[in-house]
Amino acid sequence: MMKYFLILFCSIVLSSVSAQLSVAVDAIPDSIYFGDDVVLNYKMNVPTGTQLTSIDFSPLKEIENAAYQQDSVTFDEIMDVDIVDGGAFGINDVNLIISQQPDGSGLPLQGSVKIRISTIGAFLLPIPIINTTPAQAVMPLQRKPLYVLPRGQAIELNENKSIIEEAISWKDYMKYLYGLLTAVGLVLLGIYLNKKFKDNEEKEVVIVPEVKKPAHIIALKDLNELKSKQLWQSGEEKQYHTELTRVMRQYVEDRYDIQALEMTTSQLKNSMSKKGIGTAVISKFTDILQIADKVKFAKGKTGPEINERFMEDAIEIVNITKQVQIETESGE
Repeated sequence: MMKYFLILFCSIVLSSVSAQLSVAVDAIPDSIYFGDDVVLNYKMNVPTGTQLTSIDFSPLKEIENAAYQQDSVTFDEIMDVDIVDGGAFGINDVNLIISQQPDGSGLPLQGSVKIRISTIGAFLLPIPIINTTPAQAVMPLQRKPLYVLPRGQAIELNENKSIIEEAISWKDYMKYLYGLLTAVGLVLLGIYLNKKFKDNEEKEVVIVPEVKKPAHIIALKDLNELKSKQLWQSGEEKQYHTELTRVMRQYVEDRYDIQALEMTTSQLKNSMSKKGIGTAVISKFTDILQIADKVKFAKGKTGPEINERFMEDAIEIVNITKQVQIETESGE
């Protein structure tokens, strides 16, 4: 009797699973180096009576870096992903959505997508957004993490080293309680001091506003100082590219009010384009950032010609995009 019960139970479980819209994904390999390709294998289960209308792979371009939560200075918040081969889905970096064709031909339910990761860190394998008629929610399946390591670091990661989220306990809220008590104490102290010294003569405090130098003046000064250090001439090529990209990112942030220091190369490229910066300038700027990333993380080499050209390009970018203030005579 128990045997038949188990068989019936398993049949019910399997039928309920098959009746759910689900997406499974795995990666080959599950740990890679910066700049390497990885193949994501997707398999979708669409229940009977449900029509698949479109598959949206935009989550591939919005992957959150789990390492950013631990170190927001070293790691980027969003992984920099390029689609190398869209496989059976036929997607690319621009066209990420495939839809049901007018002739009624069906969409592929499984296939592989080859992507290239240009950011170190770790992330959960992304799944696409599935749209169906009638609409159905995708049944959540366990997703494995993928690790992207700098060149030279041994790959020793496996399934047992997945990203584990620690359960929240009451101790986690103690720091907020301490902060609240400290704030209350400071407020009370301020009230006490204000009451004690309220009869004292108030002194006028003259605040001299800080005059900030224009962004291009600061950038050109920093570039000239970097040039005088002769880092790459002394064999410190990685340090040279690190400081060069920092100066240029800071310039763009100050000049165009873009959070350039926190963005990936692709995000920064899109933000600069939205600000109306010319494609030639953006192209030169991204060339500097992309080559610098390869030198910093992939142990690449550039050579004297490229190092000198990048310095010249950086100075040219600043001079072309600098903000010129036009002073007019009074009365005009």
